[in-house]
Amino acid sequence: MIDYIFSNDWSDINQIVEYLEKNDIKSFSQGFFTKVFLIGEYVLKVNCGDIDNGFKEYVKYIVKNPSIHAPIIYQYKEINGHYLMLTELLKPMICNVEPVSITFLRELIKSNLYDIENTKLKEKFESMLSKDELKQVYEIFSFFKDFNNSEMSIDICLENIMVRNNTWVINDPLVQLNLQ
Repeated sequence: MIDYIFSNDWSDINQIVEYLEKNDIKSFSQGFFTKVFLIGEYVLKVNCGDIDNGFKEYVKYIVKNPSIHAPIIYQYKEINGHYLMLTELLKPMICNVEPVSITFLRELIKSNLYDIENTKLKEKFESMLSKDELKQVYEIFSFFKDFNNSEMSIDICLENIMVRNNTWVINDPLVQLNLQ
């Protein structure tokens, strides 16, 4: 089924959604831009809403800057500006409240984008985190250090961080800014 989906010459991304539903593959998650389907042990993301330029830009960034903190992408295809992507199945980070480690990561990334001194942030947060949390925060911070696109913002929040084993995976962090 996966080979057929990626090799077929679809004229419209919604044809893929119809094909999946006709074959009893139901979407298990849906966002503003994308429907997410589980096919065996793989996740198929179908950008069937508005074109998701943020995610397409993230895929480009992942290709140029590989990281264990990025999702594994097995196949990727664009159809009339929309994307179709086969990726690994990740688990959500289960928390009732956003952990301090994610707040620290978000603030570090924000401060780097605006060239603010990180020393006070480090002093404020480091003592509150475990060695593993600090390691992951700094690895992800390093992963984004070369990001430079004035049309995109990095959105670090609980919903955009998934887990592979014990490794945090940044799933969909880029948001296109409304530039007029």
